[in-house]
Amino acid sequence: MGWWKKDTADPVMRIFLDRYKLNLLSIPREKIAVGDLYVYDGKRTSSPGSIKYFLEPPLKLPPLSEGESMAEVSTTMTQSVDFEVGINFLDNFLSSFGIGVIIGKIKSAFQSKRARTIRYGFTNATRDSVDVMHLGRTLMKHQLNPNHPLYSKDNKYFLVTAVARTPSLSMLVEDENSKAVDIDLGAINTEIADGKAKIEKSEAAAITVKTDKKLGFGVELHELTFDLKLNKMYLKPPDQFMNVRDASKKAGRKSWPTLLETPNNDLFMEVE
Repeated sequence: MGWWKKDTADPVMRIFLDRYKLNLLSIPREKIAVGDLYVYDGKRTSSPGSIKYFLEPPLKLPPLSEGESMAEVSTTMTQSVDFEVGINFLDNFLSSFGIGVIIGKIKSAFQSKRARTIRYGFTNATRDSVDVMHLGRTLMKHQLNPNHPLYSKDNKYFLVTAVARTPSLSMLVEDENSKAVDIDLGAINTEIADGKAKIEKSEAAAITVKTDKKLGFGVELHELTFDLKLNKMYLKPPDQFMNVRDASKKAGRKSWPTLLETPNNDLFMEVE
């Protein structure tokens, strides 16, 4: 995903970063949830496991807010990226949707029409989340078992407090003259006639892949830290403040999710 960096000016990526503080996943996942815990050992980020099994007694999450519309995301498309590079992004989504078999036909169809660039839209994106204050109060009733095999004082632990999902992905492909590339979807839809998904085309030649799966493509994370001497846990917010009256005064801590470090400042994080 190296063409999107954290300092990108892309309008969709800026919404993900600035408004939602999303850590975007290089490979979207269907089975990802609020309450998942990532372990970072300084080099790698583990696959997530439920925090329920990391604490004593087992944690029951507060009620979730599910399916909140991410309207700004759903109505905005990314900037154009090189087709040959950007098609890999589509490949990851189609594979996660369970229809990766059609990527070859889609790529060939566009290449035959001299495709040059591609743009993406996260249509119908939604957000599941938990109230972080409520979560913090719930965590007060639990403690870490330091004998847990995944615990190490050298590891960092990141708790999923929100998940961004989408059941569909749109794309607009353009040629060297910046004209929309139109392809025949008949043969491609035949490959997925089992009902897993369908591909539709708008009047503007944008193509949308729709499925009954809702893939998690980004997560909001709060770092979870432990004080074993005091037998306490903390949801660690970054050192960021809101300026209320005077820019020279730090007034009111603003709790933001944490953005993980990624190689080369890439926007998408790799998970084991």
